[in-house]
Amino acid sequence: MNFAKSAWALFVSSLLAGLQGLAASARDNPATGTPDSFLGMTNLYTFHLTIAPDQWAIMEELDQFKENAVRQPPPRADVEPGRFRPAQPPGRDGPGPGPGPGGNGPMMGIEFKKGTATLEFQGQPFGAIRVRFKGNSSFRFARNSLKRSLKLDFNDLEKGRTFFGLTKLNLNNNAMDPSQIREALAYHVFRNGGVPAGRTAFARVFITIPGKHDKAYAGLFTIVEQVDERFLKARFGTKEGMLLKPENLPGLPYFGNDWAAYSNRVQAKTAITANDANRFIEFMKCLSFAVDARFQAAVADYVDVDEFLRFLALEGLLSNMDSPLMTGHNYYLYLHPKTRKFVWLPWDLNEAFGGFGPAGSATEQMDLSLDQPFTRVNRLAERLLQTPAMKERYHEIVRGLLATNFNAAHLFPVIDAMAATIRSSLANDRMVSRPQFEAALSELSQPETLAGDNVGRSDLRRGEPGGPGGPRQPRPALKAFINQRATSVQLQLEGKTNGYLPREIRPGPNGGPRPAGPAPGPPR
Repeated sequence: MNFAKSAWALFVSSLLAGLQGLAASARDNPATGTPDSFLGMTNLYTFHLTIAPDQWAIMEELDQFKENAVRQPPPRADVEPGRFRPAQPPGRDGPGPGPGPGGNGPMMGIEFKKGTATLEFQGQPFGAIRVRFKGNSSFRFARNSLKRSLKLDFNDLEKGRTFFGLTKLNLNNNAMDPSQIREALAYHVFRNGGVPAGRTAFARVFITIPGKHDKAYAGLFTIVEQVDERFLKARFGTKEGMLLKPENLPGLPYFGNDWAAYSNRVQAKTAITANDANRFIEFMKCLSFAVDARFQAAVADYVDVDEFLRFLALEGLLSNMDSPLMTGHNYYLYLHPKTRKFVWLPWDLNEAFGGFGPAGSATEQMDLSLDQPFTRVNRLAERLLQTPAMKERYHEIVRGLLATNFNAAHLFPVIDAMAATIRSSLANDRMVSRPQFEAALSELSQPETLAGDNVGRSDLRRGEPGGPGGPRQPRPALKAFINQRATSVQLQLEGKTNGYLPREIRPGPNGGPRPAGPAPGPPR
């Protein structure tokens, strides 16, 4: 009997070991694995890209920081009487072109060119893929190093080929983030808060350029899932519908009834039908010009209102100002084909947790206003929050997030688990030192600086610490931010404080920071 029990225990142990081996094999096999097996907050992989010198030269042919000179027609302020507010004309706070906060902002057009690389994943050959640089400030910050953000395309050379069921993948360089986990943690907060958002993992990236670099360690990168048709299918059960990526379009202004007036400001990521384009234009018109009663009656027909309030609440809790809260970009709009309602999806969260210097100091961003967390006009947020019932629903959502998602009890163990995963990978990462990394995770209220012991490294990056061309601006440590932000929001919910009304920090006449004034007040 004892022998039988021992034999059974051995069989079960062997079976479990076999299943674990199969799971590990699936996780490490790009041909048979799935996005679910690949992506995970404590998953760490090794990528080795071999890029021929001529292909590297093609990728490097982009040091032409072209200003986006495409001017949109002025918004229509004369469409119908009784309008809510005339849309801002192109200029300081309007949708006209020009540099964003702190100089060359998101309006700057960078044309990244694709090269061909050979990928080795987890020590095993995968084959030829297409690769290009990506990013704005994150790219410029690391311009002179190997640690530039990358977009990998697995089926451009061979249609239908996938990598763990994915056709594209983003490797983000965590530039200007000593913690190296800011972006991954922010995506986690969105997902756990009930907003569809990309999944993440981590990658140790090595690059070989024959004759120049031999398996050089580029550093630790954050892997971010691409928002595309596969993402939509996984989240919404369909890949149909219109997916848009607005760029530097604060407030979603109305430009008239011709889709061509929007096409350079709203990047289409899926095919656009006339019906979908008209739906977007009708929404813009309602948002800009409908009188209050009409807007309140119609908005729920155009927008998944509860999802937007949740999106707004999370952007505010994270003080993620390089977003619709301030710069008017770094998000997607998805028009669901069945509900015909727009859904907001977050993107590019590397400035979350009070990391965007042009929005104010670290202390100010930790005290960001709950009810007005934006600078430029944000018509949808303003119009919804001026309605008592909507504002109360917004506060209810925030209370729920503070209780279940955005708090030390939930987030500190997540931070510790991610830090344990990546800590050993930072030993030779030239963009962050170990003391910077540990300070960036701290509960201490004083923020760590971005410069650290990398200051003066002209071979590493271009521009000053705090952002290329921008003011020296420290970022709050993650645990300190979470504690102080949660406290600030709770006090605002209780009516004890009003919070910080954000402002843009613009370059002054001598190159130093100059406040651009407080955010516009609520609509009257």
